[in-house]
Amino acid sequence: MTDHYALEFELDTRPTADQAQAILSQLDGFRPALGTSATGTVSLTITVPADRLGLAVRQGVTLVERLVGIIGVSTLPETVRDAGQG
Repeated sequence: MTDHYALEFELDTRPTADQAQAILSQLDGFRPALGTSATGTVSLTITVPADRLGLAVRQGVTLVERLVGIIGVSTLPETVRDAGQG
């Protein structure tokens, strides 16, 4: 069964407006959003479909690290994340 996982990446840099738009455009289809993480770094959140958590993390890291540097990642099933925000 395929679930959807929300992955929040902490980035190693603060992208310019043009860089941010390019990142979001290249991740279109994964519901990308930029924000600020709990530690104050720039965060990038995407949603990845996968059968298992490990697959979601690997796919997400592969997608994001080709666009921007990553210093951390946290992952939750989308249903768990959404219930916590409810």
